Amino acid sequence: MPQSLIKRILLVVVILIGCAVTSVLIIYNSWRADFTAQLTSGSELAQTDKGVIEYASIGDKATEKNHLFILHDTPGGYDSGLILSQWLELDEQTHIIVPSRPGFLRTPIETGATPYDAAQAMVALMDKFGIERTTVLGWAGGAATALEMAQQYPSRVEGLVLLSPRVMLDEQYPAKSTAFDASTVKVSSDYWGSGLNSFVASYFLSGDFPKGVNNLALAQQRFEQLNVTNQLPSSRAIGTANDHWQFAKLAKAPQYKITMPTLIIHSPLDETVSFEHAQYLSKTIKKAQLYRVENESHLSTMNAQAVGRFHTFLERLRK
Repeated sequence: MPQSLIKRILLVVVILIGCAVTSVLIIYNSWRADFTAQLTSGSELAQTDKGVIEYASIGDKATEKNHLFILHDTPGGYDSGLILSQWLELDEQTHIIVPSRPGFLRTPIETGATPYDAAQAMVALMDKFGIERTTVLGWAGGAATALEMAQQYPSRVEGLVLLSPRVMLDEQYPAKSTAFDASTVKVSSDYWGSGLNSFVASYFLSGDFPKGVNNLALAQQRFEQLNVTNQLPSSRAIGTANDHWQFAKLAKAPQYKITMPTLIIHSPLDETVSFEHAQYLSKTIKKAQLYRVENESHLSTMNAQAVGRFHTFLERLRK
């Protein structure tokens, strides 16, 4: 084959590759702008005594009772909390408040990096809404903040729900002796930002679920739902890194002095958060009841039976 023809073929290949890459970047850039705008329009910013907090609220705001605070998982933001609220099948008479915890999306890390400080910020948000008492749900990485709310402000929390809670030190996040430094977290948001990897990967990756899961289809469906909340990682990077840091600062055997009714929901098959966390809490909190969800993954723990138990718990609180 003549050398000139080879060069022409190579040139065509390079042009085609360039066009393909350019197309992907244009699509990604458009998606990123649309997704950012969608996230911004779906929430509000509250200036509280403890700092700025991004939040979303749904349901009847005029309701004097039936408030529910949802503290989202790791990673995430108010958007993952809203997805969880759909799984909970709550009625419109429940006023649901879902903040982005410090470091996630538009809530600055300075609002409260530790669970202790974050709890104070969440109560400041309650004050902003004029809410005297509420039920608090802490999901996975949000459970430590929920526990601090209950412990610091027992008169403000009427009930506590802990879903797959991470609340004590374990081998997944080894202990750290240094302080968290948000300035060291990579939060690149330029054109070639880390979001591109997540954007592309979302089309090829599927959930990795433990064997023996009853509702595999449900777990996969929820993985696809929550995969969206892993997008724009640069907007969640500080919160995620801080959560991991705070997990490593948890005590091996924390002594929580919780006085209100508490429902703990967890599955022994959960590979994201060990079931030992739930077992420990059920023995430590006097009024705790542990609902053991058999043969479910981290994402399908809130199956129909668990949702039913959750509703029964809420109904008893509101009598």
